[in-house]
Amino acid sequence: TRTSIEDLQKIAEIGGQLGIDPNQLLPFTVAVNKFNVALGADFAGGVEEAASQVGKIKTLFAQTSKINVADAIIKTGSAINELGAVGAGTSANIADFTLRLGALPAQLKPSLTNTLALGTYLEEVGISAEIGAGGLTKFLLDAGNKLPAFSKQMGISVQASKTLLAQD
Repeated sequence: TRTSIEDLQKIAEIGGQLGIDPNQLLPFTVAVNKFNVALGADFAGGVEEAASQVGKIKTLFAQTSKINVADAIIKTGSAINELGAVGAGTSANIADFTLRLGALPAQLKPSLTNTLALGTYLEEVGISAEIGAGGLTKFLLDAGNKLPAFSKQMGISVQASKTLLAQD
């Protein structure tokens, strides 16, 4: 790898800070290193920011929380890389948006795939991760907390609104 030993040590250290199982620390380091080589230049904080963000995403979404950390990082990194390649989204912004939206309660949170795509789209139209995720979070929380009013505005039943928020 072209990554320095010092940066590899930083990756392993961040894995420890994230609570990665000691038996999974080497696969974590290898996976984050691949992520960093491919996408690390997009992160202002360098390898530390890249490792921290992609490592945190793993625990926030159902699609990645049940698979081992190395596979989750490789799959997330590949998706971010592909989205960045087909559009104007940057890896750092996509990851930032994903972390912010990932904090939503599970029943309101979009899938990881949809979150990554939405973060890319919003950046392409000039909306920052902070503004986009904040606005969407407020909207989804308000919709969930005021379901009858949301249903009326949408012109659908309360049950249809529950289904919409839970599945779409």
